[in-house]
Parts: sequence; structure tokens; C-alpha cells
Amino acid sequence: MFLLDTDICSYLMEERSSVLHDKLRATPPELLAISAVTQGEILFGYAWKNLGLRRQLAAEAFFGSIQVLDWPANAAPIYGRLRARLKSTGSDIGLNDVMIAAHAIVLDATLVTNNTRHFSRIGAPLKVENWVDRPGPRLLNS
Repeated sequence: MFLLDTDICSYLMEERSSVLHDKLRATPPELLAISAVTQGEILFGYAWKNLGLRRQLAAEAFFGSIQVLDWPANAAPIYGRLRARLKSTGSDIGLNDVMIAAHAIVLDATLVTNNTRHFSRIGAPLKVENWVDRPGPRLLNS
């Protein structure tokens, strides 16, 4: 399974990457999902920036075309440990991103993001791929 990060969803909705669109078309839809945390981030961004009806409709169409997975309770212990470790080393990446990473770990899913530098702070067992400019799997800090 592939869990799409917020920035990848933005690329999709704003049609900023043909490479990304090609990769998505080649991936069976049942293997694609987003976390409810990602959905919340997108909705917050659109509400906060007041981006207009066209973008809101694009977001709603996107949410209707992909699995939106509830954040699972069994991700909470992983989140707690990851966030504490990151914060103690001065590498905190923010609570939403740690929640999304914990969600991917619980699912044993690959997190698809264009922000691999950011998520590399988490390390194994998080699997990360960048479908915008670098195809192929990477297991970070393994």
C-alpha cells in the first residue's frame, strides 16, 4: 500500500507533476490511500488561505477518488516514541507529519512524499518514495 503525504496530494490537485500522474495511473487504485490527518491538513490549508471554489472542488473530487483512512489507535505508541526521539534530538518535524509517518508504519505502507529530506529524520522502519522526481523505493536510515 502507498500512503500519500500532503505535499503529494497538493501536487496532484494542482496538476504540478506529469511524472506523478503517470506513476498514479500505473498504480492500482486499491493500493493508494491518504490518512485522515492528510485530509485535515489539506482542508485546513484551503480554509486558511481561502483558495477559492475551484480548488475546494478539486479537493472534494480527490477525496472522493481515494481511500481516506482513519488514524488508527495502534499508531499512538509509535507516534509517541517517534515524536519524543525527534524532539529530544532537535529534529522535530511537527506533529501532523509524525502522525502520518506513524500511520504509514502501522500499515506497513510506503509513504509517498516530495519531502524526503524532512521524513528522513524518522528513519526505519518508515519506507519513503518520491514520485515527483525520483522513482523507486528507499528505506531511509536502514
